[in-house]
Amino acid sequence: KEIRKFAVPCFAVWVAAPMLSLVDTATVGLSAGPGEGPIQLGALGPATTFLDGAAYLFAFLNVATTNLYATATAKAAQNNEDAKAAGDAVVRTAAKISLLCGIGLTVLLLSKAPALLALYIGHDATSEASKAILSQASEYANIRGLSMPTALLYGVLQAALLGAKDSLTPLIAIAYSTVVNVVGDLLCVCKLGMGLKGAAIATLLAQWAGTLALIPSCR
Repeated sequence: KEIRKFAVPCFAVWVAAPMLSLVDTATVGLSAGPGEGPIQLGALGPATTFLDGAAYLFAFLNVATTNLYATATAKAAQNNEDAKAAGDAVVRTAAKISLLCGIGLTVLLLSKAPALLALYIGHDATSEASKAILSQASEYANIRGLSMPTALLYGVLQAALLGAKDSLTPLIAIAYSTVVNVVGDLLCVCKLGMGLKGAAIATLLAQWAGTLALIPSCR
């Protein structure tokens, strides 16, 4: 029963996480004007994969946080010490490292996104379609790149909560994030017609919302 109580929310979190990119794809594709859809979707696919891959390079922070948090609290409890203080120290250190890594990644993306995406997409300088795809993918990456510190912080906070055997709070956070993303896409992409820029803004706000939902439980 305890395993099921912990595992079911965990499963829901991993299933819900890819929904942010899927919602972006659906709203951009459905709201694009005549002739714009293929270009926007052609830019969105590689841009989201590129950004998600960049963040995934730092997944070791999440694994380390879960391990260190669980070990620190268990050791403190065994020695009749303050387990909460031991866990909080791990979270603070992990949060600082994730923010520093995220800021560095943001700087890299803002300065090198077009060049990196050109290598990733396979940019053809002689093709107008390729130029348009690269331009829109770069704009999307520049906006979403601002969320990298938040995205990495979200990862370590979620990892700490899982180390504390709390899988419900991450589920609530991803629910908040999904709602904000859907509302943001409907407003920015569908109503205001901002296209990929609107989708990037919606995802940026969604990631901030998810992180803010986790912070109170990690204090």
